[in-house]
Amino acid sequence: MQVKTINKQRRLNIISAVILLTGLASALVLYLTAPDASDGFQEYDVVGGSMYPNIPSKTYSHNLELYGGKVLVLTNDILHWFSGLWQGKALAVTIAWASIITAGVIFFFNNYVSFDDKAEDKN
Repeated sequence: MQVKTINKQRRLNIISAVILLTGLASALVLYLTAPDASDGFQEYDVVGGSMYPNIPSKTYSHNLELYGGKVLVLTNDILHWFSGLWQGKALAVTIAWASIITAGVIFFFNNYVSFDDKAEDKN
């Protein structure tokens, strides 16, 4: 069973390296080709033929606080931050971190956590 374990470990290490390299390479390509968020393409949303500012104003925040309190204002801020992670150069950074974390978790569990091989011995 030692040979199977070594082959599994080697395979998972290669998989984690491929995930890391692919993620970082795609993040680099996205970062170099993506426009900045300050280019002005996200300042307005068009809904039903009308343009609305994408950045919340003081009046908008005040009305949110009137309707739902400070929790609604905080939730709205978090949603705007989260939606900003998927556009422009921030998307490249998000992909880079996701690939680093995924490859790191696979590498950690593969090399530092031992699982019981009794289930494999029965087969």
